[in-house]
Amino acid sequence: MEKNQQRDRTTDTHLRELGWTVLRFWEHDDPVAAVDVVEMAVRGH
Repeated sequence: MEKNQQRDRTTDTHLRELGWTVLRFWEHDDPVAAVDVVEMAVRGH
């Protein structure tokens, strides 16, 4: 699990360096809350 988390951090860093906004959600996350996060990211908040 630690290797996966490190890989995710490395990938996130690389994507951010390329100008991407990284949003990560998991199957146990509340889908309504996830939509709110995406909406705020798209609107630039």
